[in-house]
Amino acid sequence: MQYAIIINAWKWHNSISYACLERNIFPIHISSSMTRFRQTMLGVTTHYYLSFHIFIDIRQLLSELKPFLNNISFVFSCDEHGQYLKDLLDITLKLNNGHSKETAYIRYNKFELFKALGNPCSDKDYSKFIKSNGPSIIKPAVIEKSGGNIDVSYVDTSSKVQERSDFFISKFLPGDEYQVDLVSSNGKHQFVSVWKMLLTDHIGLWRYGAVHMKYDDDPVFMKNLYQACTSWLDKLDHKFGPVHIDARYNGKEFYCIEINFRLAGCVYYPMLLKNWGKKNQVDLTIDAYTNQDNFPTTDLDVFKTKGYMTCTFLPNYTERNFNDVDWPRIEKFPSVGIIFYMCWKGQPLPICTNNIQSVSAIANLFNEDKNQIKRDWETLLYTFNGDNSIKIEF
Repeated sequence: MQYAIIINAWKWHNSISYACLERNIFPIHISSSMTRFRQTMLGVTTHYYLSFHIFIDIRQLLSELKPFLNNISFVFSCDEHGQYLKDLLDITLKLNNGHSKETAYIRYNKFELFKALGNPCSDKDYSKFIKSNGPSIIKPAVIEKSGGNIDVSYVDTSSKVQERSDFFISKFLPGDEYQVDLVSSNGKHQFVSVWKMLLTDHIGLWRYGAVHMKYDDDPVFMKNLYQACTSWLDKLDHKFGPVHIDARYNGKEFYCIEINFRLAGCVYYPMLLKNWGKKNQVDLTIDAYTNQDNFPTTDLDVFKTKGYMTCTFLPNYTERNFNDVDWPRIEKFPSVGIIFYMCWKGQPLPICTNNIQSVSAIANLFNEDKNQIKRDWETLLYTFNGDNSIKIEF
């Protein structure tokens, strides 16, 4: 029997464990800490896993895993919290993860990652940095604290800034924003998907959704984006596993603003798995570790979908209740596939503070007709909050 150690799987992250079972690889679940266990335990699909463990000490964990250690196919962390444990197990079990101890540190610290990519940044003298570089972004350096644009702020020469521990400042890079998903195996990088973020303003710290880009709509742009992303991964000596990259394009150049060494954001999974033309990021991630000789080439045509997909955020800015929204009508829109509710019936809707954790719901839309999905998206936003000012263009 072959086993896979899956760290911090919860909710739709369980998809990789399901895919393992389909290949007769039996998943073992580990929570990277007691805190993470308490946060995610209700979201773990228990019948997917052979056993469950909580990491406290590496010697204790290895003792618990002793019956399986000779047949571990790979170790995978579903989130940033478990990356250090994945690396520790890879090293201890002598599994090939392709990166050195030096490059491993970059995976946990965005400031070190920015420096390695050559992006202008500093962890001190914020005011001096702004004077030299102009408009800038202050954000957490620790990866697990930076999700959803929480604690990310835009500053310029008129801003009063105060240095913060575990934060850093970087030059603001304007342009259209894209989220790019790839999987690597032995240094070969496979393109999986590209999402264009629809921004609410030129700063782009907040979005009202994302649309999946079809390769055939602009193959030249896709090839250039692929070349930019793979150059960043090569610079970081990334050899194995999935990445989720935030990139910007100003009409001339591509800039990397973030790399997450994990699968795509969880709100994308269900629509991707349902509407993918070929292998998705979950399947390719398992292939990267277990089927390296037959890992797909870097052929960009691999990621072809059956139509257009979107991830639509529903932010609420007024005091009202969940039951005040006509959810049954929203659920019946032709393009609506899945709605992830961030609150419950009878509860007040959260007031959005411009990060993904504070939206009321996230709707995944799919349609083969580009114009139809645009109409449904606009109608959805109007039905939810009465705002008919947003016109969807992509």
